[in-house]
Amino acid sequence: MKPITVAAASISGPSFKATLASLAVSPFVERIFVTAGRAGAALPEYCSPVAGRLLSGNTLASLIDQVRTEYLLLLTPLSGLSIGVDGLETFLKKGDSAQAGLVYSYFSETGPQGRALHQVNDYQQGSVRDDFDFGPVMLFSVPAL
Repeated sequence: MKPITVAAASISGPSFKATLASLAVSPFVERIFVTAGRAGAALPEYCSPVAGRLLSGNTLASLIDQVRTEYLLLLTPLSGLSIGVDGLETFLKKGDSAQAGLVYSYFSETGPQGRALHQVNDYQQGSVRDDFDFGPVMLFSVPAL
């Protein structure tokens, strides 16, 4: 079995579909769940629908009950998100080597001024709060959940 289950918040647009397609053929991804998007929007056949907002407690509990892999990768809404195989492999290596419950990272954003590095908050004991910026990609160790 591959080590990652993906759960993504549905957004419209070709870049989201391209991201899902690249994840579907990844050697690390076992299954992909996508939250219900616009009414009538069809999901690719390799995606399983999940009801509710991605980060709601009920949705997360339902997802965790269905995950059979070692890791859960959450993709929050961000237009233009892409993750290469190298990115997933790096996340897995960091998670394994540090025995981390959560791996998150800086990321690049493309805007009118071109590509820019988006830094996220550094974790320190007691630093997590409601507006803590983990970025759009979070890899959770399922046993730690």
